[in-house]
Amino acid sequence: MPLEAAVVVLDNSEFSRNGDLEPSRWNAQQEAIELYINVVIDSNMESGMGLILGGGKQVRLLMTPTNDRDLIQGQFHKTRLEGNLKFSVAIQQAQLALKHRINKQQHQRIVAFVASPIEEEVDTLVNLAKRLKKNNIAIDLINFGEQNEEHLQKLETFFKNVSKGSSSKFINIQPGMSATETLFSSLGNNSDFQAEPGQEQQVPQQRTGGQFSEYGGIDPNIDPELAMIMKMSLEEEAQRLQQQLAQSQQPQQHQQQQTQQQQEQPQQTQQQQKEQIQEEKVEIGIEEENDALLEQARLLSMQVEQPEQPEQPKQSNQNAQPQNQNTQNQLFQDQNFLNELLDDVNKDEEQESLLKKDNDKSKKD
Repeated sequence: MPLEAAVVVLDNSEFSRNGDLEPSRWNAQQEAIELYINVVIDSNMESGMGLILGGGKQVRLLMTPTNDRDLIQGQFHKTRLEGNLKFSVAIQQAQLALKHRINKQQHQRIVAFVASPIEEEVDTLVNLAKRLKKNNIAIDLINFGEQNEEHLQKLETFFKNVSKGSSSKFINIQPGMSATETLFSSLGNNSDFQAEPGQEQQVPQQRTGGQFSEYGGIDPNIDPELAMIMKMSLEEEAQRLQQQLAQSQQPQQHQQQQTQQQQEQPQQTQQQQKEQIQEEKVEIGIEEENDALLEQARLLSMQVEQPEQPEQPKQSNQNAQPQNQNTQNQLFQDQNFLNELLDDVNKDEEQESLLKKDNDKSKKD
C-alpha cells in the first residue's frame, strides 16, 4: 500500500440512528473506521488518518492525520448525533486538512461516509469533484443505507467527476447488508489503494486463506482480543515451522560437507604422493651430483700426488743399502779379495811417493 494521508468524513446526523444496518448506521461507521485503520495505518506505519464530523450545527475537525490508532478510536467519545450532513463543506475542510499535511510525500485521500440524503445541488457537487480531481485527491464514497434515487444519482455524478483511474471507489451498502463484510470484500482483499496517475504504485500485500486469515478467521472488529491472540499463535507456529525446517536442513548440509571432505582427501593424498616422489627425485639427483663431485676430487688428488713418485727410488736405495752391506761383508771375509785390495793400496802409496819426489825436484830447479 502506498504512503497515504486519509481524512475520514463521518456522518453524525440524525439519519445515522437508523437501524436498517445492524446495529445502526452510526455503529456501522465505527466498524468501518476500524477496518480503515487496519487498511491505511497497519499496512504502512508512516501513513496517517484524520477525522471530520460532517453533521451537527457545524463541521468540526476532530484531528489531523495521525498514525496513533488509539487516539483515533478515542475520538468517538466526543461525538453526538445531531442535525443534518453538510457534505460539500465537510469535503472542502477535508481537502484543506490534506493540503496542510506534514509529510508532503503522502498521497491524499478522502473517505466520505454518507448516511443521510445529499442536500447540495448537482452543479455544486460537480465543481467540487473537479477541484478534488485537479488536486490529485482520491476519494472513497460509501453510502450507508440511503437508497433514494435522487440521492444515488447525485453520488454517482459526483463520483464520475472525481474519479481518476481506479484510485477512487464508490460502495453502496444497502439495508440488511453487513457493512463490515461489504467493505472488507471491497477494500480488505484489495487494500492496494492505488497511487495517483503519474506516481509510483506500491505492490499490495497478498492475503490468502479466506477472510481474516491472518487472525485465524476471527473478525478483529467483533473480538479484537481473541483475534490478536490467534494472530500471535499463528506467527509463533510459523516461526516454529521455520526452525524445524532449518534444523532439518542442517544434517543435509553436514553430510554434504563430509562428502566434500571425503572427495578432497584422495586428491590431497595423490598430491602428497606426487610431492614425495618429486622430493625423492631431487634427493637422488643431489646424491648423484655429490658422488660426481667426490669422484672428480679423488682424481684431482691423484694427479697432484703423481709428481711425488720419484721419491720412491730413495726408498729402494735405502732398502738396497743393507743388501750392499751384506755383499761387502762377504767380500771382506774373502782373503784373496783383501790381498788384492792391499796390493792396490800399496801401489797407490808408491805412486804418490814418486809424485811427491818429482814435485820436489821441480821446485828445486
